[in-house]
Amino acid sequence: MQRLALLTSAVALATAMPAMAQTTFDRIATFATPDNMTAGEDRSRPTSAEIISASEDGNTLVYSDSPLGVLGFLDITDPAAPLPLGTVPMDGEPTTAVIIDDRVYVGVDTSTSFTEPSGQLRVLDLKTRAVLASCDLGGQPDAVARADDGSFLAVAIENQRDEDLNDGALPQMPAGHVVTLAVTDGTLDCDGQNRIDLTGLADIAPDDPEPEYVDINAAGEIVVTLQENNHVVVIGADGTIAAHFSAGTVSLDDIDTRDDGGEGARVAHGVCGHDLQRRAQGLRVAALLAPAHTLRAGRPRARHDDVVREHRDGGIRLRGRDGLVNERRDRPIGEPQHEAARGRLHQPTARTGYADVGEAS
Repeated sequence: MQRLALLTSAVALATAMPAMAQTTFDRIATFATPDNMTAGEDRSRPTSAEIISASEDGNTLVYSDSPLGVLGFLDITDPAAPLPLGTVPMDGEPTTAVIIDDRVYVGVDTSTSFTEPSGQLRVLDLKTRAVLASCDLGGQPDAVARADDGSFLAVAIENQRDEDLNDGALPQMPAGHVVTLAVTDGTLDCDGQNRIDLTGLADIAPDDPEPEYVDINAAGEIVVTLQENNHVVVIGADGTIAAHFSAGTVSLDDIDTRDDGGEGARVAHGVCGHDLQRRAQGLRVAALLAPAHTLRAGRPRARHDDVVREHRDGGIRLRGRDGLVNERRDRPIGEPQHEAARGRLHQPTARTGYADVGEAS
């Protein structure tokens, strides 16, 4: 079975390549994440399949379950009959996992507070699921990306804001950054990690960048979104800032600008020509970044250069050449979609996650 790739809906920041062919998702199986719990565990606990990665042979899925604080494993040798392989406690909140050969690299948020963020990049054996190593990242990790050739990893260190403090206004220190780590024969070079400064670039809170998502192209160039800063940064293969730009604004008419939690249809309040920040949250590298910076944006996190993604109601589709896996999560009625998509540990109500398996057509 050939390698799976992620599929999510994308908005082009710049168009410098032909439109990509549409792919449909035909579901053939569903796996509920509580079925990955061992006998006797409390199945009513909040759990979700948030970010999914596939092994290079396409037979194993690894997903981060931040509400439960575990990394989950599934056997999809037969995509129509996914089998549970169990979970591994992460002693923190797992954010994103990527796979290189027989190693799983997962970012784990171990922060005790917003003002003292911390995190680790842990290495697991894909077959035994044993934790082999852990690197201190100097902050709270979010997205993790791997180079095409598996030679290094890039991690977005978000050091996220406290949304309850001053209505979440920035700045809220400490600032975030990007970390790169070399990988040699499955071993991380923790001591040689490079922490790349992103301060002074964005127009919004330049002293407090909050990197959310990273991706790497075939040339080893890294692209990172600063979600709360509404900015995009391109990091060259040499680790220096190659380019950066605002995600811009979009002008909307007759929209509801009140976050009042009202149920039912959201009615317009007569607002016209209201400029809203695009809030760069996720993107993928669609081609070599130079000379034309061709990017595609979307909320979820991608894995490889050939990734296109589609995000609907907190769901992520994964597309392979001969199969699909669709990660989705139930969302309580009345809960804003963006909150369901954030996947933080503190969920307002219990929910159950599930993964859909289907065929590409």
